[in-house]
Amino acid sequence: MRVLRSIAIVACFLFCQSCYQEEIIFSAEPNNDLELPLLLNIDHKVGCLDDASQTLRFSIDESKLHDYKPKIKFQKFAKVYFEGKELVNREKNPLGNIVLNKAYRVAIEAGDKRREFKVSFTNLPTVQVITPNEITDEPKTMARIVVNYPKWKKKPETYIIGIEYRGKTSRAYAKKSYGISLKSEFNFDTDESASFFGLKPNNDWILDAMYIDRARLRNKTSFELWQQINGNAHYGISGELVELFLNNERQGIYCFNEKINAEHLALTSPKAVLYKAVEWEDGATKFETYSQKKSHCFYWDGWEQEYPDAEEVINWEPLADLRYLIVKEKDANFKWLIEEAIDMNNFMDYYLFLNLVSAVDNTGKNTFLAKRDAGKPFVVIPWDIDGAWGLFWNGEKLNHTSILSNDLYKRLKQLNPYSFKQKLKERWLELRTNVFSEENIRNHFNNNFNDIRKSGVIAIENDRWDLNIDLNEEQQFLLEWTKKRLAFLDDYFRDL
Repeated sequence: MRVLRSIAIVACFLFCQSCYQEEIIFSAEPNNDLELPLLLNIDHKVGCLDDASQTLRFSIDESKLHDYKPKIKFQKFAKVYFEGKELVNREKNPLGNIVLNKAYRVAIEAGDKRREFKVSFTNLPTVQVITPNEITDEPKTMARIVVNYPKWKKKPETYIIGIEYRGKTSRAYAKKSYGISLKSEFNFDTDESASFFGLKPNNDWILDAMYIDRARLRNKTSFELWQQINGNAHYGISGELVELFLNNERQGIYCFNEKINAEHLALTSPKAVLYKAVEWEDGATKFETYSQKKSHCFYWDGWEQEYPDAEEVINWEPLADLRYLIVKEKDANFKWLIEEAIDMNNFMDYYLFLNLVSAVDNTGKNTFLAKRDAGKPFVVIPWDIDGAWGLFWNGEKLNHTSILSNDLYKRLKQLNPYSFKQKLKERWLELRTNVFSEENIRNHFNNNFNDIRKSGVIAIENDRWDLNIDLNEEQQFLLEWTKKRLAFLDDYFRDL
Protein backbone atom coordinates (compact mmCIF):
# COMPACT_ATOMS: atom_id res chain seq x y z
CA MET A 1 0.00 0.00 0.00
CA ARG A 2 1.22 3.45 -0.85
CA VAL A 3 2.09 5.70 2.06
CA LEU A 4 0.60 9.17 2.21
CA ARG A 5 2.70 12.20 2.85
CA SER A 6 3.37 12.66 6.53
CA ILE A 7 0.10 13.58 8.16
CA ALA A 8 1.59 15.69 10.91
CA ILE A 9 4.98 16.75 12.22
CA VAL A 10 6.14 14.65 15.15
CA ALA A 11 6.69 17.11 17.98
CA CYS A 12 8.02 15.90 21.31
CA PHE A 13 9.16 17.53 24.52
CA LEU A 14 11.63 15.81 26.82
CA PHE A 15 10.86 15.70 30.50
CA CYS A 16 13.38 14.33 32.97
CA GLN A 17 12.24 12.28 35.91
CA SER A 18 14.11 9.73 38.03
CA CYS A 19 17.19 9.55 35.79
CA TYR A 20 15.33 8.91 32.52
CA GLN A 21 13.39 10.89 29.97
CA GLU A 22 9.75 10.62 29.00
CA GLU A 23 8.49 11.71 25.57
CA ILE A 24 5.45 13.97 25.32
CA ILE A 25 3.95 13.42 21.86
CA PHE A 26 1.67 16.09 20.45
CA SER A 27 1.04 14.86 16.95
CA ALA A 28 2.22 11.75 15.15
CA GLU A 29 1.44 9.21 12.49
CA PRO A 30 -0.55 6.14 13.59
CA ASN A 31 1.37 3.40 15.42
CA ASN A 32 1.30 -0.30 14.54
CA ASP A 33 -2.11 -0.66 16.22
CA LEU A 34 -3.46 2.24 14.12
CA GLU A 35 -3.78 4.49 17.14
CA LEU A 36 -2.81 8.13 17.63
CA PRO A 37 -1.15 9.38 20.82
CA LEU A 38 -3.31 10.65 23.66
CA LEU A 39 -3.39 14.42 23.71
CA LEU A 40 -6.54 15.28 25.64
CA ASN A 41 -9.70 13.36 26.54
CA ILE A 42 -12.78 15.04 28.01
CA ASP A 43 -15.45 12.85 29.60
CA HIS A 44 -13.83 9.80 27.95
CA LYS A 45 -14.23 11.39 24.52
CA VAL A 46 -11.21 11.51 22.26
CA GLY A 47 -10.15 14.97 21.16
CA CYS A 48 -10.01 15.01 17.35
CA LEU A 49 -7.07 17.13 16.26
CA ASP A 50 -6.94 19.25 13.13
CA ASP A 51 -3.22 19.80 12.75
CA ALA A 52 -3.51 22.72 10.31
CA SER A 53 -5.62 24.88 12.63
CA GLN A 54 -4.24 23.39 15.88
CA THR A 55 -7.81 22.75 17.01
CA LEU A 56 -9.14 19.93 19.16
CA ARG A 57 -12.81 19.11 18.57
CA PHE A 58 -14.97 17.39 21.20
CA SER A 59 -18.49 16.02 21.04
CA ILE A 60 -20.60 17.15 24.00
CA ASP A 61 -24.00 16.39 25.46
CA GLU A 62 -26.04 19.60 25.21
CA SER A 63 -27.61 18.89 28.60
CA LYS A 64 -24.14 19.22 30.15
CA LEU A 65 -23.26 22.66 28.77
CA HIS A 66 -24.10 24.44 32.02
CA ASP A 67 -21.50 24.15 34.79
CA TYR A 68 -19.58 21.48 32.91
CA LYS A 69 -17.44 19.25 35.14
CA PRO A 70 -15.98 16.51 32.95
CA LYS A 71 -13.33 13.96 33.77
CA ILE A 72 -10.07 15.00 32.14
CA LYS A 73 -7.31 12.74 30.90
CA PHE A 74 -3.98 13.60 29.27
CA GLN A 75 -0.40 12.35 29.03
CA LYS A 76 1.23 11.52 32.34
CA PHE A 77 4.16 13.89 32.14
CA ALA A 78 2.28 16.93 30.83
CA LYS A 79 0.55 19.90 32.39
CA VAL A 80 -2.62 21.14 30.73
CA TYR A 81 -4.25 24.57 31.15
CA PHE A 82 -7.84 25.36 30.08
CA GLU A 83 -8.37 29.11 29.72
CA GLY A 84 -5.36 29.63 31.98
CA LYS A 85 -6.51 27.24 34.72
CA GLU A 86 -4.42 24.11 35.33
CA LEU A 87 -6.37 20.87 34.97
CA VAL A 88 -6.01 17.85 37.22
CA ASN A 89 -5.26 14.65 35.32
CA ARG A 90 -7.74 11.75 35.66
CA GLU A 91 -10.08 13.85 37.80
CA LYS A 92 -13.25 15.86 37.27
CA ASN A 93 -12.48 19.49 36.48
CA PRO A 94 -14.90 22.45 36.48
CA LEU A 95 -14.82 24.12 33.06
CA GLY A 96 -17.75 26.47 33.64
CA ASN A 97 -20.52 27.12 31.13
CA ILE A 98 -19.66 25.81 27.67
CA VAL A 99 -20.76 27.47 24.42
CA LEU A 100 -20.99 25.25 21.34
CA ASN A 101 -18.36 25.98 18.69
CA LYS A 102 -16.59 28.63 20.80
CA ALA A 103 -12.79 28.43 20.66
CA TYR A 104 -11.28 27.88 24.12
CA ARG A 105 -7.57 28.32 24.81
CA VAL A 106 -5.72 25.21 25.93
CA ALA A 107 -1.99 25.03 26.64
CA ILE A 108 0.05 21.89 27.17
CA GLU A 109 3.41 22.16 28.94
CA ALA A 110 6.28 19.73 29.49
CA GLY A 111 9.19 21.10 31.46
CA ASP A 112 10.02 24.48 29.91
CA LYS A 113 8.23 23.71 26.63
CA ARG A 114 4.72 24.87 25.80
CA ARG A 115 2.25 24.22 22.96
CA GLU A 116 -1.07 26.06 22.54
CA PHE A 117 -4.27 24.72 20.99
CA LYS A 118 -7.87 25.79 20.52
CA VAL A 119 -10.59 23.52 21.89
CA SER A 120 -14.16 23.66 20.57
CA PHE A 121 -17.28 21.62 21.30
CA THR A 122 -19.92 20.26 18.93
CA ASN A 123 -23.35 18.78 19.54
CA LEU A 124 -22.68 16.28 16.72
CA PRO A 125 -20.84 12.98 17.17
CA THR A 126 -17.24 13.04 16.00
CA VAL A 127 -15.74 10.19 13.97
CA GLN A 128 -12.04 9.69 13.41
CA VAL A 129 -10.57 7.35 10.81
CA ILE A 130 -6.93 6.50 11.49
CA THR A 131 -4.65 5.00 8.85
CA PRO A 132 -1.12 5.64 7.52
CA ASN A 133 -2.18 4.35 4.10
CA GLU A 134 -3.84 5.89 1.09
CA ILE A 135 -7.57 5.25 0.77
CA THR A 136 -8.57 4.20 -2.74
CA ASP A 137 -11.46 2.72 -4.68
CA GLU A 138 -10.72 -0.98 -4.15
CA PRO A 139 -9.09 -2.69 -2.54
CA LYS A 140 -10.04 -1.62 0.96
CA THR A 141 -7.38 -0.09 3.17
CA MET A 142 -6.90 -1.21 6.76
CA ALA A 143 -7.78 1.49 9.27
CA ARG A 144 -9.22 2.15 12.70
CA ILE A 145 -12.42 4.07 13.39
CA VAL A 146 -13.22 5.90 16.63
CA VAL A 147 -16.78 7.13 17.23
CA ASN A 148 -17.38 9.71 19.97
CA TYR A 149 -21.00 10.12 21.07
CA PRO A 150 -22.39 13.35 22.56
CA LYS A 151 -24.10 11.54 25.44
CA TRP A 152 -21.73 11.80 28.37
CA LYS A 153 -22.26 8.25 29.60
CA LYS A 154 -21.65 6.76 26.16
CA LYS A 155 -17.96 5.92 25.84
CA PRO A 156 -16.19 6.05 22.47
CA GLU A 157 -16.30 2.95 20.31
CA THR A 158 -13.33 1.85 18.27
CA TYR A 159 -13.07 -0.85 15.60
CA ILE A 160 -10.61 -2.06 13.03
CA ILE A 161 -12.08 -1.45 9.58
CA GLY A 162 -11.50 -1.83 5.88
CA ILE A 163 -12.24 1.45 4.13
CA GLU A 164 -12.54 2.49 0.48
CA TYR A 165 -14.12 5.18 -1.67
CA ARG A 166 -17.74 4.59 -2.62
CA GLY A 167 -20.00 5.93 -5.34
CA LYS A 168 -19.46 6.36 -9.06
CA THR A 169 -19.88 9.97 -10.13
CA SER A 170 -19.12 11.15 -6.60
CA ARG A 171 -15.60 9.70 -6.73
CA ALA A 172 -14.58 12.67 -8.87
CA TYR A 173 -15.56 15.15 -6.14
CA ALA A 174 -12.88 16.59 -3.87
CA LYS A 175 -14.80 15.46 -0.79
CA LYS A 176 -15.08 11.67 -0.89
CA SER A 177 -17.69 9.27 0.44
CA TYR A 178 -16.46 6.08 2.07
CA GLY A 179 -17.64 2.51 2.53
CA ILE A 180 -16.40 0.70 5.62
CA SER A 181 -16.55 -2.88 6.85
CA LEU A 182 -15.76 -3.89 10.42
CA LYS A 183 -12.98 -6.36 11.26
CA SER A 184 -12.24 -8.24 14.48
CA GLU A 185 -8.50 -8.37 13.71
CA PHE A 186 -5.95 -6.82 11.37
CA ASN A 187 -7.11 -9.25 8.71
CA PHE A 188 -9.57 -8.53 5.92
CA ASP A 189 -11.15 -11.99 6.34
CA THR A 190 -12.28 -11.35 9.94
CA ASP A 191 -15.64 -9.62 9.44
CA GLU A 192 -17.70 -8.67 12.47
CA SER A 193 -20.86 -6.67 13.06
CA ALA A 194 -21.64 -3.86 15.46
CA SER A 195 -24.30 -1.26 16.15
CA PHE A 196 -23.69 2.48 15.95
CA PHE A 197 -26.12 5.13 17.19
CA GLY A 198 -28.57 2.44 18.33
CA LEU A 199 -29.08 1.15 14.79
CA LYS A 200 -29.15 -2.48 13.68
CA PRO A 201 -25.82 -4.31 13.97
CA ASN A 202 -24.13 -4.62 10.60
CA ASN A 203 -20.73 -5.34 9.14
CA ASP A 204 -20.97 -2.61 6.49
CA TRP A 205 -21.54 1.14 6.94
CA ILE A 206 -21.33 4.26 4.80
CA LEU A 207 -19.79 7.68 5.44
CA ASP A 208 -21.76 9.86 3.01
CA ALA A 209 -20.07 13.13 2.02
CA MET A 210 -23.37 14.67 0.75
CA TYR A 211 -21.22 16.85 -1.50
CA ILE A 212 -23.70 17.99 -4.17
CA ASP A 213 -26.30 18.82 -1.52
CA ARG A 214 -25.25 22.16 -0.09
CA ALA A 215 -27.83 21.78 2.69
CA ARG A 216 -26.13 18.53 3.75
CA LEU A 217 -29.40 16.90 4.86
CA ARG A 218 -31.51 15.83 1.89
CA ASN A 219 -30.51 12.18 2.14
CA LYS A 220 -31.06 11.95 5.88
CA THR A 221 -34.38 13.78 5.83
CA SER A 222 -35.64 11.68 2.92
CA PHE A 223 -34.73 8.46 4.75
CA GLU A 224 -36.61 9.66 7.83
CA LEU A 225 -39.77 10.41 5.85
CA TRP A 226 -39.64 7.15 3.88
CA GLN A 227 -39.54 5.06 7.03
CA GLN A 228 -42.22 7.18 8.71
CA ILE A 229 -44.67 6.54 5.85
CA ASN A 230 -45.69 3.09 6.99
CA GLY A 231 -44.84 3.16 10.68
CA ASN A 232 -41.25 2.09 10.01
CA ALA A 233 -42.50 -1.06 8.26
CA HIS A 234 -40.85 -0.17 4.95
CA TYR A 235 -37.26 -1.29 4.67
CA GLY A 236 -34.98 1.71 4.60
CA ILE A 237 -31.85 3.43 5.78
CA SER A 238 -31.17 5.47 8.90
CA GLY A 239 -28.24 7.79 9.37
CA GLU A 240 -26.60 10.16 11.83
CA LEU A 241 -24.92 13.48 11.07
CA VAL A 242 -21.31 13.44 12.25
CA GLU A 243 -18.08 15.40 11.97
CA LEU A 244 -15.35 13.35 10.32
CA PHE A 245 -11.59 13.49 10.86
CA LEU A 246 -9.07 11.59 8.76
CA ASN A 247 -6.06 11.16 11.03
CA ASN A 248 -5.31 14.73 12.16
CA GLU A 249 -7.27 16.51 9.45
CA ARG A 250 -10.89 17.61 9.68
CA GLN A 251 -13.15 16.62 6.80
CA GLY A 252 -16.35 18.46 7.74
CA ILE A 253 -19.86 17.07 8.00
CA TYR A 254 -20.84 13.55 6.90
CA CYS A 255 -23.81 11.27 7.38
CA PHE A 256 -22.98 7.93 9.01
CA ASN A 257 -25.47 5.69 7.20
CA GLU A 258 -26.69 2.14 7.38
CA LYS A 259 -26.03 0.03 4.31
CA ILE A 260 -28.74 -2.04 2.67
CA ASN A 261 -27.48 -5.62 2.52
CA ALA A 262 -28.62 -9.13 3.46
CA GLU A 263 -27.64 -8.60 7.08
CA HIS A 264 -29.63 -5.38 7.36
CA LEU A 265 -32.71 -7.04 5.85
CA ALA A 266 -32.16 -10.33 7.72
CA LEU A 267 -32.29 -12.34 4.50
CA THR A 268 -31.68 -16.00 5.28
CA SER A 269 -33.70 -18.05 2.81
CA PRO A 270 -31.69 -19.59 -0.04
CA LYS A 271 -34.49 -18.36 -2.31
CA ALA A 272 -34.28 -14.77 -1.11
CA VAL A 273 -32.78 -12.19 -3.48
CA LEU A 274 -31.53 -8.61 -3.25
CA TYR A 275 -30.77 -6.60 -6.39
CA LYS A 276 -29.25 -3.13 -6.53
CA ALA A 277 -29.99 -0.84 -9.49
CA VAL A 278 -26.75 0.99 -10.25
CA GLU A 279 -27.05 2.00 -13.93
CA TRP A 280 -29.75 2.93 -16.46
CA GLU A 281 -28.62 0.42 -19.15
CA ASP A 282 -30.89 1.71 -21.95
CA GLY A 283 -33.83 1.93 -19.59
CA ALA A 284 -33.59 -1.61 -18.22
CA THR A 285 -33.82 -0.52 -14.56
CA LYS A 286 -36.87 1.58 -15.49
CA PHE A 287 -38.47 -1.59 -16.93
CA GLU A 288 -38.36 -0.22 -20.47
CA THR A 289 -36.53 -3.25 -21.92
CA TYR A 290 -36.34 -6.99 -21.38
CA SER A 291 -33.33 -9.17 -22.14
CA GLN A 292 -33.82 -12.90 -22.66
CA LYS A 293 -30.14 -13.61 -22.16
CA LYS A 294 -29.48 -13.53 -18.44
CA SER A 295 -26.06 -12.78 -17.04
CA HIS A 296 -23.74 -15.42 -15.57
CA CYS A 297 -22.07 -12.95 -13.19
CA PHE A 298 -23.07 -10.49 -10.46
CA TYR A 299 -24.08 -7.74 -12.97
CA TRP A 300 -27.00 -7.78 -15.39
CA ASP A 301 -28.49 -4.89 -17.37
CA GLY A 302 -27.85 -2.23 -14.73
CA TRP A 303 -28.52 -4.38 -11.66
CA GLU A 304 -26.03 -5.96 -9.28
CA GLN A 305 -26.86 -9.12 -7.33
CA GLU A 306 -26.29 -8.36 -3.65
CA TYR A 307 -27.84 -11.57 -2.31
CA PRO A 308 -27.18 -14.43 -2.56
CA ASP A 309 -23.40 -14.11 -2.72
CA ALA A 310 -22.63 -14.07 -6.44
CA GLU A 311 -19.42 -16.01 -5.83
CA GLU A 312 -21.54 -18.91 -4.59
CA VAL A 313 -24.64 -18.78 -6.77
CA ILE A 314 -26.11 -16.57 -9.51
CA ASN A 315 -29.87 -16.15 -9.37
CA TRP A 316 -31.40 -13.72 -11.85
CA GLU A 317 -34.60 -15.76 -12.37
CA PRO A 318 -36.85 -13.73 -10.03
CA LEU A 319 -35.79 -10.45 -11.61
CA ALA A 320 -36.09 -11.91 -15.11
CA ASP A 321 -39.66 -13.01 -14.34
CA LEU A 322 -40.53 -9.56 -13.01
CA ARG A 323 -39.02 -7.81 -16.02
CA TYR A 324 -40.91 -10.09 -18.43
CA LEU A 325 -44.18 -9.50 -16.61
CA ILE A 326 -43.78 -5.72 -16.75
CA VAL A 327 -42.28 -5.37 -20.22
CA LYS A 328 -43.63 -8.27 -22.30
CA GLU A 329 -46.63 -9.90 -20.65
CA LYS A 330 -50.09 -9.45 -22.16
CA ASP A 331 -52.33 -6.89 -20.51
CA ALA A 332 -54.73 -9.42 -19.03
CA ASN A 333 -51.95 -11.50 -17.50
CA PHE A 334 -50.19 -8.38 -16.20
CA LYS A 335 -53.35 -7.25 -14.42
CA TRP A 336 -53.84 -10.72 -12.95
CA LEU A 337 -50.27 -11.41 -11.83
CA ILE A 338 -48.79 -8.04 -10.79
CA GLU A 339 -50.18 -8.04 -7.25
CA GLU A 340 -48.47 -11.37 -6.57
CA ALA A 341 -45.20 -10.17 -8.08
CA ILE A 342 -44.79 -6.93 -6.12
CA ASP A 343 -45.95 -5.60 -2.78
CA MET A 344 -48.49 -3.15 -4.16
CA ASN A 345 -48.70 -1.04 -1.00
CA ASN A 346 -44.92 -0.73 -0.85
CA PHE A 347 -44.60 0.19 -4.55
CA MET A 348 -47.50 2.61 -4.28
CA ASP A 349 -45.88 4.39 -1.35
CA TYR A 350 -42.60 4.52 -3.23
CA TYR A 351 -44.27 6.19 -6.22
CA LEU A 352 -45.77 8.84 -3.96
CA PHE A 353 -42.50 9.29 -2.08
CA LEU A 354 -40.50 9.49 -5.32
CA ASN A 355 -42.72 12.29 -6.54
CA LEU A 356 -42.80 14.08 -3.21
CA VAL A 357 -39.00 14.39 -3.10
CA SER A 358 -38.71 14.64 -6.93
CA ALA A 359 -35.70 12.31 -7.06
CA VAL A 360 -35.11 12.11 -10.82
CA ASP A 361 -32.16 9.75 -10.39
CA ASN A 362 -34.29 7.26 -8.44
CA THR A 363 -36.92 6.30 -11.01
CA GLY A 364 -34.94 3.15 -11.77
CA LYS A 365 -31.37 3.62 -10.65
CA ASN A 366 -30.60 4.08 -6.94
CA THR A 367 -33.14 1.53 -5.75
CA PHE A 368 -33.00 -1.96 -4.30
CA LEU A 369 -35.40 -4.77 -5.13
CA ALA A 370 -35.71 -7.37 -2.39
CA LYS A 371 -37.61 -10.65 -2.16
CA ARG A 372 -37.57 -12.50 1.15
CA ASP A 373 -38.43 -15.95 -0.24
CA ALA A 374 -39.66 -17.70 -3.34
CA GLY A 375 -43.34 -17.11 -2.54
CA LYS A 376 -42.93 -13.50 -1.43
CA PRO A 377 -43.47 -10.38 -3.53
CA PHE A 378 -40.74 -7.88 -4.38
CA VAL A 379 -40.38 -4.73 -2.30
CA VAL A 380 -38.55 -1.58 -3.38
CA ILE A 381 -36.05 0.25 -1.16
CA PRO A 382 -34.62 3.70 -1.97
CA TRP A 383 -31.02 4.82 -1.45
CA ASP A 384 -28.84 7.78 -2.45
CA ILE A 385 -31.47 10.52 -2.42
CA ASP A 386 -29.21 13.58 -2.43
CA GLY A 387 -30.41 14.66 -5.89
CA ALA A 388 -33.90 15.54 -4.65
CA TRP A 389 -36.04 18.32 -3.17
CA GLY A 390 -35.33 20.72 -6.04
CA LEU A 391 -31.90 19.36 -6.98
CA PHE A 392 -30.79 17.25 -9.93
CA TRP A 393 -28.13 14.55 -9.36
CA ASN A 394 -25.35 16.99 -10.34
CA GLY A 395 -26.51 19.74 -7.99
CA GLU A 396 -28.41 21.84 -10.55
CA LYS A 397 -31.72 23.37 -9.45
CA LEU A 398 -34.99 21.80 -10.65
CA ASN A 399 -38.48 23.22 -10.84
CA HIS A 400 -41.37 21.77 -8.85
CA THR A 401 -43.70 20.76 -11.71
CA SER A 402 -42.51 17.37 -12.97
CA ILE A 403 -44.17 13.98 -12.49
CA LEU A 404 -41.68 11.13 -12.18
CA SER A 405 -42.41 7.61 -13.33
CA ASN A 406 -41.10 4.50 -15.05
CA ASP A 407 -42.70 1.85 -17.25
CA LEU A 408 -43.95 -0.18 -14.30
CA TYR A 409 -45.95 2.76 -12.97
CA LYS A 410 -47.03 3.80 -16.46
CA ARG A 411 -48.52 0.36 -17.02
CA LEU A 412 -50.12 0.28 -13.58
CA LYS A 413 -51.85 3.60 -14.24
CA GLN A 414 -52.81 2.66 -17.81
CA LEU A 415 -54.31 -0.77 -17.00
CA ASN A 416 -55.41 0.18 -13.49
CA PRO A 417 -55.37 -3.30 -11.90
CA TYR A 418 -57.13 -3.54 -8.54
CA SER A 419 -58.20 0.14 -8.89
CA PHE A 420 -54.58 1.24 -8.67
CA LYS A 421 -55.20 4.88 -9.58
CA GLN A 422 -58.02 5.33 -7.08
CA LYS A 423 -55.93 3.75 -4.33
CA LEU A 424 -52.99 5.94 -5.30
CA LYS A 425 -55.13 9.04 -5.00
CA GLU A 426 -56.62 7.92 -1.66
CA ARG A 427 -53.18 7.10 -0.30
CA TRP A 428 -51.84 10.53 -1.29
CA LEU A 429 -54.73 12.25 0.46
CA GLU A 430 -54.18 10.09 3.54
CA LEU A 431 -50.44 10.80 3.70
CA ARG A 432 -51.04 14.52 3.25
CA THR A 433 -52.80 14.50 6.63
CA ASN A 434 -49.74 13.15 8.46
CA VAL A 435 -46.33 12.19 7.03
CA PHE A 436 -46.63 14.35 3.91
CA SER A 437 -48.12 17.33 5.69
CA GLU A 438 -46.15 20.52 5.18
CA GLU A 439 -45.73 20.84 8.93
CA ASN A 440 -44.24 17.37 9.35
CA ILE A 441 -41.83 17.79 6.44
CA ARG A 442 -40.82 21.24 7.66
CA ASN A 443 -40.18 19.89 11.15
CA HIS A 444 -37.88 17.15 9.83
CA PHE A 445 -35.91 19.64 7.78
CA ASN A 446 -35.75 22.23 10.54
CA ASN A 447 -34.59 19.72 13.16
CA ASN A 448 -31.70 18.67 10.94
CA PHE A 449 -30.90 22.27 10.00
CA ASN A 450 -30.85 23.21 13.68
CA ASP A 451 -28.46 20.39 14.56
CA ILE A 452 -26.08 21.45 11.80
CA ARG A 453 -26.39 25.15 12.60
CA LYS A 454 -25.69 24.69 16.33
CA SER A 455 -22.55 22.71 15.66
CA GLY A 456 -20.96 25.40 13.53
CA VAL A 457 -19.63 22.66 11.24
CA ILE A 458 -20.60 24.52 8.06
CA ALA A 459 -17.81 27.04 8.74
CA ILE A 460 -15.44 24.07 8.90
CA GLU A 461 -17.00 22.62 5.75
CA ASN A 462 -16.57 25.88 3.86
CA ASP A 463 -12.99 26.29 4.99
CA ARG A 464 -11.95 22.69 4.31
CA TRP A 465 -13.52 22.42 0.85
CA ASP A 466 -13.33 26.06 -0.26
CA LEU A 467 -17.11 26.48 -0.37
CA ASN A 468 -19.54 29.28 0.46
CA ILE A 469 -22.54 27.40 1.85
CA ASP A 470 -25.16 29.63 3.48
CA LEU A 471 -27.54 27.48 5.55
CA ASN A 472 -30.16 30.21 5.71
CA GLU A 473 -30.34 30.37 1.92
CA GLU A 474 -30.49 26.58 1.65
CA GLN A 475 -33.23 26.32 4.26
CA GLN A 476 -35.32 29.03 2.62
CA PHE A 477 -35.02 27.39 -0.81
CA LEU A 478 -35.95 23.93 0.50
CA LEU A 479 -39.00 25.08 2.44
CA GLU A 480 -40.30 27.29 -0.38
CA TRP A 481 -39.73 24.57 -3.00
CA THR A 482 -41.52 22.00 -0.80
CA LYS A 483 -44.53 24.26 -0.33
CA LYS A 484 -44.89 24.73 -4.11
CA ARG A 485 -44.27 21.03 -4.75
CA LEU A 486 -47.03 19.95 -2.38
CA ALA A 487 -49.52 22.34 -4.00
CA PHE A 488 -48.61 21.03 -7.47
CA LEU A 489 -48.95 17.38 -6.41
CA ASP A 490 -52.26 18.05 -4.67
CA ASP A 491 -53.67 19.28 -7.98
CA TYR A 492 -52.17 16.33 -9.88
CA PHE A 493 -53.52 13.60 -7.62
CA ARG A 494 -56.89 15.33 -7.21
CA ASP A 495 -57.37 14.99 -10.97
CA LEU A 496 -55.95 11.47 -11.28
